[in-house]
Amino acid sequence: RAGAPRLDGVITLDAIALEDLVWVSGDVRVSGRKLPLSESTTAAALEIDAFQQPADEKAARTHAAWTSEILRTFLASRPGLESFALATARDARTRHLAIYVRRPSTQDLVSALGLDGAMPDPQPGVLPAIASWSATATSHVGVFVDTRIRQDVRLRSDGSATVLMEVSFENSAGSGSRSALLGQGGEGIPVGAFAADVTVYVPDDARNLAAETSRPSPIDVQEDLGYRTVTGSVSIRGGESSTFTVTYSLREAVRAEGDERRVVLLLLPQPTFEGIAYALRIQAPDEARIVSASPELDVRGGSATFAELRGGPIDLEISYVE
Repeated sequence: RAGAPRLDGVITLDAIALEDLVWVSGDVRVSGRKLPLSESTTAAALEIDAFQQPADEKAARTHAAWTSEILRTFLASRPGLESFALATARDARTRHLAIYVRRPSTQDLVSALGLDGAMPDPQPGVLPAIASWSATATSHVGVFVDTRIRQDVRLRSDGSATVLMEVSFENSAGSGSRSALLGQGGEGIPVGAFAADVTVYVPDDARNLAAETSRPSPIDVQEDLGYRTVTGSVSIRGGESSTFTVTYSLREAVRAEGDERRVVLLLLPQPTFEGIAYALRIQAPDEARIVSASPELDVRGGSATFAELRGGPIDLEISYVE
Protein backbone atom coordinates (compact mmCIF):
# COMPACT_ATOMS: atom_id res chain seq x y z
CA ARG A 1 0.00 0.00 0.00
CA ALA A 2 1.08 3.58 -0.60
CA GLY A 3 2.80 4.99 2.47
CA ALA A 4 3.46 1.60 4.09
CA PRO A 5 6.99 1.26 5.52
CA ARG A 6 9.51 -0.99 3.83
CA LEU A 7 10.30 -3.68 6.40
CA ASP A 8 13.71 -5.29 6.73
CA GLY A 9 12.23 -8.21 8.63
CA VAL A 10 9.76 -9.40 11.22
CA ILE A 11 10.20 -10.87 14.70
CA THR A 12 7.24 -12.81 16.08
CA LEU A 13 6.88 -13.40 19.82
CA ASP A 14 4.15 -15.00 21.90
CA ALA A 15 3.33 -14.64 25.61
CA ILE A 16 6.06 -17.08 26.67
CA ALA A 17 8.75 -15.11 24.82
CA LEU A 18 7.42 -11.81 26.18
CA GLU A 19 7.67 -13.18 29.72
CA ASP A 20 11.36 -13.87 29.12
CA LEU A 21 11.84 -10.28 27.98
CA VAL A 22 10.39 -9.19 31.32
CA TRP A 23 12.97 -11.46 32.98
CA VAL A 24 15.64 -9.29 31.34
CA SER A 25 14.11 -5.85 31.84
CA GLY A 26 12.49 -6.31 35.25
CA ASP A 27 8.86 -5.90 36.32
CA VAL A 28 6.60 -3.90 34.00
CA ARG A 29 3.74 -1.76 35.25
CA VAL A 30 0.69 -1.64 32.98
CA SER A 31 -2.65 0.14 33.14
CA GLY A 32 -5.66 -1.73 34.51
CA ARG A 33 -3.59 -4.06 36.69
CA LYS A 34 -2.63 -3.46 40.33
CA LEU A 35 0.47 -5.65 40.35
CA PRO A 36 3.24 -5.28 37.75
CA LEU A 37 3.95 -7.96 35.20
CA SER A 38 6.82 -10.12 36.38
CA GLU A 39 8.98 -12.95 35.09
CA SER A 40 6.52 -15.45 36.60
CA THR A 41 3.16 -13.79 35.86
CA THR A 42 3.46 -12.20 32.41
CA ALA A 43 2.46 -15.18 30.26
CA ALA A 44 -0.67 -15.93 32.29
CA ALA A 45 -1.58 -12.23 32.39
CA LEU A 46 -1.35 -11.92 28.61
CA GLU A 47 -3.12 -15.19 27.82
CA ILE A 48 -5.80 -15.15 30.55
CA ASP A 49 -6.14 -11.91 32.54
CA ALA A 50 -6.19 -9.58 29.55
CA PHE A 51 -9.14 -11.44 28.04
CA GLN A 52 -11.38 -11.65 31.11
CA GLN A 53 -13.60 -8.90 29.73
CA PRO A 54 -17.02 -9.14 28.11
CA ALA A 55 -16.11 -7.32 24.90
CA ASP A 56 -13.61 -8.79 22.43
CA GLU A 57 -12.52 -5.36 21.21
CA LYS A 58 -11.74 -4.03 24.70
CA ALA A 59 -9.82 -7.20 25.58
CA ALA A 60 -7.78 -6.88 22.38
CA ARG A 61 -6.89 -3.27 23.23
CA THR A 62 -5.80 -4.29 26.73
CA HIS A 63 -3.65 -7.11 25.36
CA ALA A 64 -2.06 -4.80 22.78
CA ALA A 65 -1.35 -2.11 25.40
CA TRP A 66 0.31 -4.57 27.79
CA THR A 67 2.39 -6.11 25.01
CA SER A 68 3.52 -2.69 23.79
CA GLU A 69 4.54 -1.66 27.31
CA ILE A 70 6.62 -4.83 27.70
CA LEU A 71 8.47 -4.10 24.46
CA ARG A 72 8.99 -0.41 25.32
CA THR A 73 10.38 -1.30 28.75
CA PHE A 74 12.64 -3.98 27.30
CA LEU A 75 14.08 -1.68 24.63
CA ALA A 76 14.51 1.18 27.12
CA SER A 77 16.54 -1.11 29.40
CA ARG A 78 19.13 -1.49 26.60
CA PRO A 79 19.85 -5.15 27.40
CA GLY A 80 23.28 -6.59 26.73
CA LEU A 81 23.71 -9.17 23.99
CA GLU A 82 24.39 -11.94 26.50
CA SER A 83 21.21 -11.18 28.47
CA PHE A 84 19.15 -11.08 25.29
CA ALA A 85 20.64 -14.40 24.13
CA LEU A 86 19.91 -16.07 27.46
CA ALA A 87 16.33 -14.82 27.41
CA THR A 88 15.54 -15.85 23.84
CA ALA A 89 17.60 -19.00 23.15
CA ARG A 90 14.99 -21.35 24.60
CA ASP A 91 12.14 -19.38 22.99
CA ALA A 92 13.70 -19.72 19.53
CA ARG A 93 14.22 -23.47 19.95
CA THR A 94 10.64 -23.99 21.15
CA ARG A 95 9.28 -21.69 18.41
CA HIS A 96 7.88 -19.08 20.82
CA LEU A 97 10.09 -16.64 18.90
CA ALA A 98 10.81 -16.61 15.16
CA ILE A 99 12.64 -14.26 12.81
CA TYR A 100 11.97 -13.54 9.14
CA VAL A 101 14.34 -11.33 7.11
CA ARG A 102 13.93 -9.92 3.59
CA ARG A 103 17.59 -10.23 2.59
CA PRO A 104 18.12 -13.84 1.35
CA SER A 105 21.68 -14.19 2.67
CA THR A 106 20.62 -13.10 6.15
CA GLN A 107 17.56 -15.34 6.08
CA ASP A 108 19.80 -18.28 5.18
CA LEU A 109 21.78 -17.60 8.37
CA VAL A 110 18.58 -17.28 10.40
CA SER A 111 17.35 -20.59 9.00
CA ALA A 112 20.68 -22.32 9.67
CA LEU A 113 20.41 -21.24 13.31
CA GLY A 114 16.87 -22.64 13.51
CA LEU A 115 15.33 -19.23 14.20
CA ASP A 116 12.74 -19.26 11.42
CA GLY A 117 10.40 -21.87 12.89
CA ALA A 118 10.36 -23.74 9.59
CA MET A 119 9.16 -27.30 9.02
CA PRO A 120 12.09 -29.70 8.35
CA ASP A 121 12.20 -31.23 4.88
CA PRO A 122 11.15 -34.90 4.60
CA GLN A 123 14.04 -37.40 4.82
CA PRO A 124 14.24 -41.17 4.16
CA GLY A 125 13.88 -43.18 7.34
CA VAL A 126 12.43 -40.23 9.26
CA LEU A 127 8.82 -40.53 10.46
CA PRO A 128 7.05 -37.33 11.52
CA ALA A 129 5.31 -37.20 14.89
CA ILE A 130 3.96 -33.78 14.01
CA ALA A 131 0.53 -32.25 14.52
CA SER A 132 -0.72 -28.69 14.38
CA TRP A 133 -4.06 -27.07 15.12
CA SER A 134 -5.73 -23.74 14.56
CA ALA A 135 -8.67 -22.47 16.59
CA THR A 136 -11.80 -21.80 14.55
CA ALA A 137 -13.48 -19.62 17.19
CA THR A 138 -12.42 -16.17 18.43
CA SER A 139 -12.14 -17.16 22.10
CA HIS A 140 -8.88 -17.86 23.96
CA VAL A 141 -10.02 -21.13 25.49
CA GLY A 142 -6.98 -22.87 24.00
CA VAL A 143 -4.90 -21.79 27.01
CA PHE A 144 -6.94 -24.24 29.12
CA VAL A 145 -6.53 -27.17 26.71
CA ASP A 146 -3.99 -29.94 27.40
CA THR A 147 -2.70 -31.76 24.33
CA ARG A 148 -1.34 -35.30 24.12
CA ILE A 149 0.20 -37.06 21.15
CA ARG A 150 0.47 -40.85 21.03
CA GLN A 151 2.29 -42.59 18.21
CA ASP A 152 2.80 -46.33 17.79
CA VAL A 153 5.20 -47.52 15.06
CA ARG A 154 5.42 -51.24 14.27
CA LEU A 155 8.31 -52.22 12.01
CA ARG A 156 8.39 -55.34 9.86
CA SER A 157 11.37 -57.39 8.70
CA ASP A 158 11.02 -56.13 5.12
CA GLY A 159 11.51 -52.50 6.26
CA SER A 160 7.84 -51.59 6.06
CA ALA A 161 5.79 -50.25 8.97
CA THR A 162 2.33 -49.49 10.24
CA VAL A 163 1.81 -46.26 12.15
CA LEU A 164 -0.96 -45.11 14.48
CA MET A 165 -1.05 -41.50 15.67
CA GLU A 166 -3.55 -40.00 18.10
CA VAL A 167 -3.87 -36.33 19.01
CA SER A 168 -6.00 -35.85 22.13
CA PHE A 169 -7.33 -32.62 23.60
CA GLU A 170 -8.72 -32.16 27.11
CA ASN A 171 -10.53 -28.90 27.80
CA SER A 172 -10.40 -27.81 31.44
CA ALA A 173 -12.14 -24.48 30.84
CA GLY A 174 -15.28 -23.65 32.72
CA SER A 175 -18.57 -22.66 31.13
CA GLY A 176 -19.13 -19.33 32.88
CA SER A 177 -20.24 -15.99 31.56
CA ARG A 178 -19.50 -14.81 28.06
CA SER A 179 -16.12 -13.15 27.68
CA ALA A 180 -13.27 -12.70 25.24
CA LEU A 181 -11.54 -15.53 27.13
CA LEU A 182 -14.31 -18.16 27.11
CA GLY A 183 -16.07 -16.97 23.96
CA GLN A 184 -19.38 -15.35 23.19
CA GLY A 185 -21.25 -18.55 22.38
CA GLY A 186 -23.54 -19.04 19.39
CA GLU A 187 -23.22 -20.77 16.01
CA GLY A 188 -23.19 -24.17 17.72
CA ILE A 189 -20.17 -23.37 19.91
CA PRO A 190 -21.10 -22.96 23.60
CA VAL A 191 -19.25 -20.68 26.01
CA GLY A 192 -16.05 -22.38 27.16
CA ALA A 193 -15.83 -24.75 24.18
CA PHE A 194 -12.61 -25.25 22.21
CA ALA A 195 -13.09 -25.56 18.45
CA ALA A 196 -10.15 -26.19 16.11
CA ASP A 197 -9.00 -27.73 12.85
CA VAL A 198 -6.33 -30.37 13.60
CA THR A 199 -3.71 -31.44 11.06
CA VAL A 200 -1.43 -34.49 11.22
CA TYR A 201 1.61 -34.68 8.93
CA VAL A 202 2.44 -38.04 7.35
CA PRO A 203 5.06 -39.11 4.76
CA ASP A 204 4.14 -38.39 1.17
CA ASP A 205 4.28 -42.10 0.30
CA ALA A 206 1.91 -43.18 3.11
CA ARG A 207 -0.52 -45.93 2.07
CA ASN A 208 -3.80 -47.25 3.51
CA LEU A 209 -4.41 -43.85 5.05
CA ALA A 210 -7.41 -43.62 7.38
CA ALA A 211 -8.51 -40.97 9.87
CA GLU A 212 -11.37 -40.24 12.25
CA THR A 213 -12.30 -37.89 15.06
CA SER A 214 -14.02 -39.12 18.22
CA ARG A 215 -16.97 -36.96 17.19
CA PRO A 216 -17.46 -37.40 13.41
CA SER A 217 -16.20 -34.57 11.20
CA PRO A 218 -15.16 -34.23 7.55
CA ILE A 219 -11.58 -35.40 6.83
CA ASP A 220 -9.45 -33.48 4.33
CA VAL A 221 -6.22 -34.84 2.80
CA GLN A 222 -3.83 -32.41 1.12
CA GLU A 223 -0.10 -31.92 0.48
CA ASP A 224 2.15 -29.36 2.15
CA LEU A 225 5.93 -28.88 2.35
CA GLY A 226 6.63 -32.34 0.97
CA TYR A 227 4.28 -34.13 3.39
CA ARG A 228 0.70 -35.30 3.12
CA THR A 229 -1.57 -33.57 5.59
CA VAL A 230 -4.68 -35.06 7.17
CA THR A 231 -7.09 -32.58 8.75
CA GLY A 232 -10.16 -33.06 10.91
CA SER A 233 -12.18 -30.77 13.19
CA VAL A 234 -12.85 -30.95 16.91
CA SER A 235 -15.29 -29.06 19.16
CA ILE A 236 -14.84 -29.75 22.87
CA ARG A 237 -17.02 -28.41 25.67
CA GLY A 238 -15.43 -27.42 28.94
CA GLY A 239 -14.61 -30.50 31.02
CA GLU A 240 -14.65 -32.82 28.00
CA SER A 241 -12.07 -34.30 25.63
CA SER A 242 -11.73 -35.34 22.00
CA THR A 243 -9.28 -37.38 19.90
CA PHE A 244 -8.15 -37.29 16.28
CA THR A 245 -6.70 -40.62 15.07
CA VAL A 246 -4.69 -41.24 11.90
CA THR A 247 -3.35 -44.63 10.73
CA TYR A 248 -1.22 -45.48 7.70
CA SER A 249 1.41 -47.88 6.40
CA LEU A 250 4.77 -47.40 4.68
CA ARG A 251 6.59 -49.75 2.33
CA GLU A 252 10.01 -48.24 3.19
CA ALA A 253 10.10 -46.89 6.74
CA VAL A 254 13.75 -47.54 7.61
CA ARG A 255 17.16 -46.74 6.18
CA ALA A 256 19.81 -49.45 5.84
CA GLU A 257 23.31 -48.62 7.12
CA GLY A 258 25.49 -51.70 6.64
CA ASP A 259 24.05 -54.54 8.71
CA GLU A 260 21.94 -52.16 10.74
CA ARG A 261 18.59 -50.58 10.01
CA ARG A 262 17.77 -47.14 11.32
CA VAL A 263 14.55 -45.21 11.90
CA VAL A 264 14.01 -41.74 13.35
CA LEU A 265 10.94 -40.12 14.86
CA LEU A 266 10.82 -36.36 14.31
CA LEU A 267 9.01 -34.38 17.02
CA LEU A 268 8.12 -30.76 16.32
CA PRO A 269 5.71 -29.60 19.05
CA GLN A 270 3.38 -26.73 18.31
CA PRO A 271 4.13 -23.90 20.77
CA THR A 272 1.68 -24.07 23.67
CA PHE A 273 1.33 -22.68 27.18
CA GLU A 274 2.45 -25.87 28.97
CA GLY A 275 3.98 -28.09 26.26
CA ILE A 276 2.80 -31.32 24.59
CA ALA A 277 2.60 -34.65 26.43
CA TYR A 278 4.07 -37.38 24.21
CA ALA A 279 3.69 -41.16 24.49
CA LEU A 280 5.63 -42.81 21.65
CA ARG A 281 6.56 -46.41 20.94
CA ILE A 282 8.71 -48.04 18.27
CA GLN A 283 8.39 -51.81 17.99
CA ALA A 284 11.25 -53.51 16.13
CA PRO A 285 10.51 -56.59 13.96
CA ASP A 286 10.23 -60.01 15.60
CA GLU A 287 13.66 -61.48 16.39
CA ALA A 288 15.33 -58.08 15.84
CA ARG A 289 17.74 -56.63 18.42
CA ILE A 290 18.00 -52.90 19.12
CA VAL A 291 21.73 -52.04 19.15
CA SER A 292 21.55 -48.27 19.76
CA ALA A 293 18.95 -45.67 20.64
CA SER A 294 18.66 -42.02 21.58
CA PRO A 295 19.26 -41.53 25.32
CA GLU A 296 15.74 -40.16 25.75
CA LEU A 297 14.28 -43.53 24.72
CA ASP A 298 13.58 -46.35 27.17
CA VAL A 299 14.60 -49.59 25.46
CA ARG A 300 13.16 -52.86 26.69
CA GLY A 301 13.56 -55.94 24.55
CA GLY A 302 12.54 -55.13 21.00
CA SER A 303 10.71 -51.90 21.75
CA ALA A 304 11.68 -48.32 22.56
CA THR A 305 9.35 -45.84 24.26
CA PHE A 306 9.30 -42.13 25.00
CA ALA A 307 7.01 -40.42 27.51
CA GLU A 308 7.64 -36.77 28.23
CA LEU A 309 6.09 -33.30 28.34
CA ARG A 310 7.91 -31.57 25.52
CA GLY A 311 8.17 -28.00 24.30
CA GLY A 312 10.93 -28.15 21.70
CA PRO A 313 11.85 -30.32 18.70
CA ILE A 314 13.83 -33.53 19.05
CA ASP A 315 14.88 -36.50 16.91
CA LEU A 316 14.44 -39.95 18.47
CA GLU A 317 16.44 -42.68 16.77
CA ILE A 318 16.88 -46.44 17.02
CA SER A 319 19.13 -48.82 15.10
CA TYR A 320 18.56 -52.57 15.05
CA VAL A 321 19.86 -55.76 13.50
CA GLU A 322 18.01 -58.93 12.58
